[in-house]
Amino acid sequence: MKRLLATIFAFALAINLNAQQILKEVTFDPSGKANIANLKEVQVDNEKNEIRMFFLTKSTEKRLKGEVLYFDLDLNYKNSEKVDETLDAVKEKYKLKFSLTGCSESKDPLMTIESNMMNGQVVFKKGYIQRFYNWNTGLCDDRFKVEDKVKPKGDAGESVKLITWWTQNEIMNYQRLSSNAKYSYWSSTTTVSQGRGGNVRQLIDAENGDALFVGLVTSKSTDSQKGMNYTIQKYSASKLEKLAETDLKFDVPALPIYKQILLNGNMAMVFFRKDSKYEYLEIDLDAKIAARYQINSNTTQKWLINNIDETPEGTFIHGKLSAANKYNLDKLQDELMMTQYLWATRDKLEGDKTWGYQIMKMGQDGVEWIKSTPIAEFQQKFTVPPGEKTKPYDGSRLKITGLQLTKTKDILISAQIRTKGGYEYGDVVAFYYDKNGNLLNSYLTKLRDKNDYNKTTSTEVSFYNSPSTNDTYWTIFEAAGAKKRGETARVLYYPRITRIQDGGKSLSPFVEIGKRQYFLDDNFPVNYMSPDTYLYLGASKNGKNLWLCKIKFD
Repeated sequence: MKRLLATIFAFALAINLNAQQILKEVTFDPSGKANIANLKEVQVDNEKNEIRMFFLTKSTEKRLKGEVLYFDLDLNYKNSEKVDETLDAVKEKYKLKFSLTGCSESKDPLMTIESNMMNGQVVFKKGYIQRFYNWNTGLCDDRFKVEDKVKPKGDAGESVKLITWWTQNEIMNYQRLSSNAKYSYWSSTTTVSQGRGGNVRQLIDAENGDALFVGLVTSKSTDSQKGMNYTIQKYSASKLEKLAETDLKFDVPALPIYKQILLNGNMAMVFFRKDSKYEYLEIDLDAKIAARYQINSNTTQKWLINNIDETPEGTFIHGKLSAANKYNLDKLQDELMMTQYLWATRDKLEGDKTWGYQIMKMGQDGVEWIKSTPIAEFQQKFTVPPGEKTKPYDGSRLKITGLQLTKTKDILISAQIRTKGGYEYGDVVAFYYDKNGNLLNSYLTKLRDKNDYNKTTSTEVSFYNSPSTNDTYWTIFEAAGAKKRGETARVLYYPRITRIQDGGKSLSPFVEIGKRQYFLDDNFPVNYMSPDTYLYLGASKNGKNLWLCKIKFD
């Protein structure tokens, strides 16, 4: 499910604001039915000195109606056009890329991998989602129909408990849509979707695609061998036949504590071993172990990994350290064998009191370093944003929202405190480390608004390195609320920005953009114009009065 941040910096930036200047700020009341809620595409054309905004005001199965607004790059209004043609004709004429429907009228072959409710045994199911678009309601009706299934086992016939799986092709999530309206984000071109349930994972090219999984071998093992024998298997999605198998063995019992797909298609996994070491490995698309490294832990605390972030300087694995002393591996082994889902043990760690935070850096030749920071150090190294009254991070439960390297290769981690047992979101924090993982400073800022939306939805943040200095700009996209239903449904996002300077030693006062009278568009909030200039795009609360703000950074 993609939200605001997925469309903020689709050009792989994370906004760099150093002495930002508002070059121009204009509002515009479009005629007719054009509204920010039906804005379908924004095009910035530097060659033609033109900004084009396409609004879809009405559509049927055969035709659509819309309006196109034209501005020059200095935000001067030029003209507008009415549109009433077939979808194909309109998309060709205006070079549009958006899709009118959220589903195709076809049957796409799929394969899902699930675990048995009782014993966790791997089960493959082959079938398809029967989808059809209802032009009257604008909804998709999805039904998954199973045609065949198989229970994979090891070459020796061992039972295999599912740990994780992934596909050779990009994994897509299909969730059955229902008729109950629900406010959510799920793509860069659709603001409001309907409530959904279920979870089916699709192979984009299921007729030729393959799937891989890691499983725990649960039979033919003595009690002392629990957690020592795993299997990696590759299956044909179309034939449900095993293509490859690799044994994954440990010399001591080991528990997987995190897994994540990497950009190269490998599956990265981190295991905690009974000898208190960590083991990192990558599995490639041929079901082979592409990399495998061990490292001694700095502490005896349990490590709840939150993220694996890949950067040009290396891969960073980081997360909370529990205050609970040591893993009770014998107990966790029993839980591993009995619980329905292996990763249920993570929920237990989430609720533990926090001891500190740990970062591990992976380079081309393996683990470069692992560093842990106790909570007391966050309290000692703390900067209050100017004009605010805040306290240092105290070890509360966190949701990590991003990692960014500065121009000097220092590490910035953003997060949000979770309150009421992890069910609500609160203050926003950031941690500033040097390139060797030593904490230099930490920051905490309180949300300006408290409402039903941001209580239950994490706040988007972004870091952006200044093009002319070593400073970094920290942008928080606050939500002043949300209009949940109807044609004008949207989240009322507004950005506030501070400058992190002097190697993380100081912050500038936060500056709000839009003055809480105009709010960013959900789908096209920040648009690239040039390396140092961006177009902030939004509208008034009712969505009618458009707002364009051209900002130059440095």
